[in-house]
Amino acid sequence: LWWGMVNPGGGIRISTGMSILKTVKLGSQGAVVSRMGLGCMGMSEFYGERDDVESAATLLRALDLGVTFLDTADTYGIGDNEVLIGKTIAGRRDEVFLATKFANVRKKNDPTYWVVSGRPEYVHAACDASLKRLGVETIDLYYQHRVDAEVPIKETVGAMAELVAAGKVKYLGSCASSPESAPNPPTSPAPRPTPVAPAAAEISLTPGQVAEREVAFPKDEIVGDRYAAASMKTIDQ
Repeated sequence: LWWGMVNPGGGIRISTGMSILKTVKLGSQGAVVSRMGLGCMGMSEFYGERDDVESAATLLRALDLGVTFLDTADTYGIGDNEVLIGKTIAGRRDEVFLATKFANVRKKNDPTYWVVSGRPEYVHAACDASLKRLGVETIDLYYQHRVDAEVPIKETVGAMAELVAAGKVKYLGSCASSPESAPNPPTSPAPRPTPVAPAAAEISLTPGQVAEREVAFPKDEIVGDRYAAASMKTIDQ
């Protein structure tokens, strides 16, 4: 239902009366989520015709079964997926660990327009727009969806840290990043690192493809002037 990385530890269980799901710690900053999460991208785009009524029913059923981790992004449906989730969970916000993402800039009036931005001012604007579409005061987990090669990563992550300080975001994450996206080591002492909870990577479960895909996972779970210091491992490792 969802792709990403969670720590395998944790023995907490969520009982719904209908089902029991284990929970796991996400990173080292205190986030706890259901072991199974629900990725919502296909509800609004990419995988066939959309059906908001059916999607809303699926979201509510997932909550009934103890799934707390919902994953979306501002680019899914060009904002429509966030609106769908926000409306659906409005009465059950306290049951949801809500993750969304920024960086893919698109326009509804021009489907061909698609650029990546990690500019600090855009990070703040994108977060405010997501908060409004989701109808929430705080985003539990805010991912950088893609790395902007034109913007130093420490500037993007610095803006993300400002969102945490402002109370708009609880935890930070990285999606589709790699060691190659990290800047060169600084010559001066690094600033206080910004904690990053998870790193997400798209993995195909199609037979024959899993072992061929290399994914970067954070080794130290911190970001300073070295972004997501990582070790490369194949899935079968």
